[in-house]
Amino acid sequence: MVEKDFIGKTVVVTEGAGIIGKAIGTAFAGAGARVAVCDRNLDAARDAARALRASSADAEGFQVDLGRRGDLAANYNIDLNLNGGTVYLTRLVLPHMIAQGGGSIIFTSSVCGVTGLR
Repeated sequence: MVEKDFIGKTVVVTEGAGIIGKAIGTAFAGAGARVAVCDRNLDAARDAARALRASSADAEGFQVDLGRRGDLAANYNIDLNLNGGTVYLTRLVLPHMIAQGGGSIIFTSSVCGVTGLR
């Protein structure tokens, strides 16, 4: 549950078409945020955004490969970046956050970030 008013704010959710990403997007949409659903799979990102819009949220789906510079539209005023495991996106959005006077970045991970997959 998100306990802050995010009306007028844009939240970028990486891996936004996955189970956890969808839940995060839903929570922030419920708090009034505009949600940029980012995923490698464009159809999945658009489907997740469509589901958010069906519940009256402001959401858009984007195909984003976090390993490729420029995949994220830089014209967003990003207020919160829910980072699904890379510093690269942070380097991309941080200058925009500084220019607009602030924002937040939340890193999420799993145990695989410590132990690796087998």
